[in-house]
Amino acid sequence: MILRSVIQESEKKGAGDVQPHNAILKCESLDRIIIKNQTRPNQANLVVRVLTSATVWEFVDKVSRMIDLAPHYVEFRLGDGSLIKDTDYGKTLGEISFKNYDIVTVKKLDFEDEVISAHVIDPETNELTERATVIFSEWFDAYSNEEGFMTPETTTLFIQGATNEVVPLEDARIQGLFKVYD
Repeated sequence: MILRSVIQESEKKGAGDVQPHNAILKCESLDRIIIKNQTRPNQANLVVRVLTSATVWEFVDKVSRMIDLAPHYVEFRLGDGSLIKDTDYGKTLGEISFKNYDIVTVKKLDFEDEVISAHVIDPETNELTERATVIFSEWFDAYSNEEGFMTPETTTLFIQGATNEVVPLEDARIQGLFKVYD
């Protein structure tokens, strides 16, 4: 009964960073994957080291971070010209036949047409717009404590959720914020 419950929960929520045991046993270290960095003019190529048991998502995420872009804004093409798609993210690098000295071309995607420009502050009233108020309220509700307050602890969680940066409670920005506005 317990095992069935665990399996059902993992099917709903995913297995996190847990990899199948056979993927760990059958992995190979790839120490020279060449990344042709075409995200900006005159960018140096990179060389990365990965295991074939790593997922495509882990690889895309790692390389995107190395070039200071979110994975959503980057296109990855394999040496044969094929595109790494979102549907490949759950596969391992071994499953898509990564080998040492493979070349992966990385380009920045252009999303200018998809970005919707909107005011946060209404220029006429100098107040938050209705949509901004809704969004900020949702963020506050998601990160405030049970009593409805932002604390240094919940603020560090908010920063991590918004930027993926782990901020310690002792960070001067957190301390300064609560010294001025608590």
